[in-house]
Amino acid sequence: MDESVIRVAQFPPVDPSQPASFPALLERATEAAGIHAAHTERLRTRWALRQRQANVVHLHWLEYIVTVEGGSIGGWVRTLVRTTRLLASLLVLRTRGVGIIWTVHNLMPHEASRPRIQRFIAHATYLLCDEVIVHSDYAAARVRTTFRGARRRSIHVIPHANYVGAHPPAAESPDAFRDRLGVPRNAYVYLCFGQIRRYKRLTHLAEAFGRLPDEDARLLIVGNAVDSEEAARLDTLAAKDPRILLRPGHVPDELVASIHAATDAAVIAYRDVFSSGALMLALSHGVPVVAPRSGTVSELFAPPAVEFFDGSDDDLRDALTRVRSRRGPEQAEAALRAAHAHSWSEAGRRTALVYRLARNRHRRPQKDASNQ
Repeated sequence: MDESVIRVAQFPPVDPSQPASFPALLERATEAAGIHAAHTERLRTRWALRQRQANVVHLHWLEYIVTVEGGSIGGWVRTLVRTTRLLASLLVLRTRGVGIIWTVHNLMPHEASRPRIQRFIAHATYLLCDEVIVHSDYAAARVRTTFRGARRRSIHVIPHANYVGAHPPAAESPDAFRDRLGVPRNAYVYLCFGQIRRYKRLTHLAEAFGRLPDEDARLLIVGNAVDSEEAARLDTLAAKDPRILLRPGHVPDELVASIHAATDAAVIAYRDVFSSGALMLALSHGVPVVAPRSGTVSELFAPPAVEFFDGSDDDLRDALTRVRSRRGPEQAEAALRAAHAHSWSEAGRRTALVYRLARNRHRRPQKDASNQ
């Protein structure tokens, strides 16, 4: 194999059925920067021992690489086996001179089922990788604090790139799509897009929204109900306030642009943001965002593209009012400018440099022909 060629295997593997996913977009961007994608299967010790293509491995969400089960003794045993298999695979790769990179999208799974073992997995991965990528200086500082005491790693800040053009354009007008969703055409629509999960504080948002006096406002919550208990709580709140519209279920890529085109503002109600694809997705469709001031968002964005709140439910409610008060073409233009400032061409170029750094750490020095 030509060692000058960088061949990267991403894990979890790129899914061809999800061309707008972060790994798929990253793969295309790094290929444009001269990187080659290696064939991947699941990350197993057998693959690590036998594969002859990849000279760099790029890890993303560890919770999707190692499925951690809670509850039963059997789940605990299976979790230990999977954890051992991951760490053995990484050790084999290091022994074979393969560079290892970890993009830390989140320090821990948002709803950790076994926090101690998941914390151990993260620390072990940090020790075994060569380079770390994060999306902001805030995230870099959190990584350094979390893994204090572990041997230091190079941490590269490469902001999450945009989703401009990643999804098919809207196939119908915003008004027609609103009709399909059951949203009044003249309503001001706040969107929460993505999986329904507890860490997103959707019930807090629904309660804050419920205190708005605006009869023409709507809160549209769209996405898979991963947390059935959270979905049930939202159902209860929606039953009390018909302005809250809950539309659970999988959203195919061809509807993503239509949903965003039919809304006026997106809301990220988290306590803080380490990294958020949903935020970048909204900005990429020209939709302004309400988001917490703490964390990554205020480092990378500013009003009128993003309206900040300071953590309390009262300020979240006030931020919903403030973002509406700024409504106009300038707001949408600012959102698009904010998204375009973080291109995949730049992210791909910078990630390719990290790949080369990781590879060079393991390359064997060339023999001097004059000494032969």
